[in-house]
Amino acid sequence: MKNEIIINENVKLVMTRDEFGYSEVLETLDSAKFVRIITYNISKESDTLLNKLEEFSENKDVIIVTNIPGRFEKYTSTYAKGRAKKTIDNYIEKLNPETYDASIKIFFNFGNHSKIIMTNTMAYIGSANFSDESKNNNECGVLIKDERIVNEINSVFVQMQIDEAIPYYSSEYTKIFVMITNLLTQAEIYYEDYYWSFFEDSGHPHRYKGDVYRRFNADLSPILVEKIESFSYEIEEVISDLNDSEIYEDIFGELDLRICEEIREWFGVDSELEVFSRFDVQDKTEELFQEYQLNGDYENIDEYAQMACDDANQIQFDLIDEIYQTSLDGMAVLKRLNEFLSNLLKELEYKKEVNKAVDNT
Repeated sequence: MKNEIIINENVKLVMTRDEFGYSEVLETLDSAKFVRIITYNISKESDTLLNKLEEFSENKDVIIVTNIPGRFEKYTSTYAKGRAKKTIDNYIEKLNPETYDASIKIFFNFGNHSKIIMTNTMAYIGSANFSDESKNNNECGVLIKDERIVNEINSVFVQMQIDEAIPYYSSEYTKIFVMITNLLTQAEIYYEDYYWSFFEDSGHPHRYKGDVYRRFNADLSPILVEKIESFSYEIEEVISDLNDSEIYEDIFGELDLRICEEIREWFGVDSELEVFSRFDVQDKTEELFQEYQLNGDYENIDEYAQMACDDANQIQFDLIDEIYQTSLDGMAVLKRLNEFLSNLLKELEYKKEVNKAVDNT
């Protein structure tokens, strides 16, 4: 049973029984850039909804915030404590991020009773939990498709729940994991942007993506080069702060940061890549035109314009040819930077432990 009241094309009220009120949100999960689930509880027995999360790819950004019914600040009897212990263990087991391929972050908010099920394209706010049992009840909520409102729900309501929650893993681990993950994500973006500055698809069905050097139109943004150089300092600052805090000294204490110096060597001011990035064919055309016009005959102005354009393009082609090997070297350095950050995350894996504040029994 499902009844709807349409408010406008982007908002409607839904009341359901024997089905999920947020079923339309579930339909967007596969294509979603991110998934956010705020719930009072998860299913005790059935794992139908949680199984959907197991199907996500590793790059899916998922955050779950849940309460744990039956977990109290204090327990008045051994029986109550034992019952809470069983429930807490069940939640820790079912929500273990290690059991999912996606990038799932779990938080526990023991004051939460709200329910929000959303992706980047649609949000449900209502009475239904993210549990299979909820479809057996009369549940009411609102479905929102407006992009601006959906983003605001994520940045305000969801973030408020996260801010008041405790993470699945220890706070120290979570803080550092998020730091390094953010750095790696940014490094991957820089690598991709740099790669496509020099390579493109041939369109050949039997060749890999981005297999052709852009011999006539390689274009490296000076802004990108500047950001990559600055990024090397940001990494050093993060590692320095971790050293000062003396957290996980066995990982960060004697860390070799020569990769940051390499980044600056290849992308710093007046490096070959930085100089190449500053070349602008239109500026060069204007410069040559002014030179030819100044030293020539005004009656040949059209000829000078064409000469300037041709010569500027030829200079660009020559620069692109000359920078080929350097472009590969720069790519190799960025790849090593990604590997450096990935290896840090792998070392952090050994520091994982369930937050001791979750189980208070």
